[in-house]
Amino acid sequence: ILSKTESPNRLSRQGLFFVWCVTLALSARFIIRDFDECGPNLFLLALAWSAVALWRQGREYSGGVVLALAIALKCTAGIFLLYFAWKRQARMVLTASIASAAFLLAPIVVMGPANYQRDMGEWLTSLRGGVTGTSLFHGVIGEDPLLNKSLKSALTRVLVRAPEGYSGRIDSDAYWDLLDLSVRQASAVILAAMLFVLGGTAFVCRG
Repeated sequence: ILSKTESPNRLSRQGLFFVWCVTLALSARFIIRDFDECGPNLFLLALAWSAVALWRQGREYSGGVVLALAIALKCTAGIFLLYFAWKRQARMVLTASIASAAFLLAPIVVMGPANYQRDMGEWLTSLRGGVTGTSLFHGVIGEDPLLNKSLKSALTRVLVRAPEGYSGRIDSDAYWDLLDLSVRQASAVILAAMLFVLGGTAFVCRG
């Protein structure tokens, strides 16, 4: 999919239509959930894949800047930067890295150094707490709501008994706690699942 070379097995119009229908059907819940927040993740996804499209056209510098904007908006898009580094696409990596740093530092012009340093300090503290926290029900931005469809949140609700009063727990007699693993056990399973998805994606995109 990400190769610059054209595939000899290109889909017909009917096949492409079928692929789009299946894609929309499988991602419908995530799309609808994102619309509740004005679609920021859809915009982020459009930026990331636009960068890939520009790269395929040989426009690495433009693609790098677009990817940098996506990374500046949300660090998740940085996985594309790792992909290009793995593929030894030096122009994309260098352009995206420099542009990301520029976008990251740009608010200083409006906020001033003191306010920028304070806000970045708060962001880093929140990030550190979300990554290293002992509760699986709290992420980088606080308690994970039921609307959060991320892999980590979804697996957490299956593997760990949600505490009473937790916003991600449905207040209904039909709510069913499947497993009740410890935080350490659940964390290990979630990490293994994430590595499996990441490794599988790398294997599929190896060409």
